[in-house]
Amino acid sequence: MLLDSMRNYGNVYSFVEERVKQGRLGVKTSKGIYDYEGRSELDIIKKRDMLFLQMMGFLKEINAFEPV
Repeated sequence: MLLDSMRNYGNVYSFVEERVKQGRLGVKTSKGIYDYEGRSELDIIKKRDMLFLQMMGFLKEINAFEPV
């Protein structure tokens, strides 16, 4: 997905292309730019979603969604 987006914009980084060639496709393979240390796709997504919700809560606490 990242590599496809980069190609659409005409700016492909060789380290991303190399990882895709190695089969490092991100969450679905548990390795990509990051190494997810063998965790399952479900575990990775659960943690990502939990962190996102925590961030949204923090932004709401500091009134980040209020007009400036």
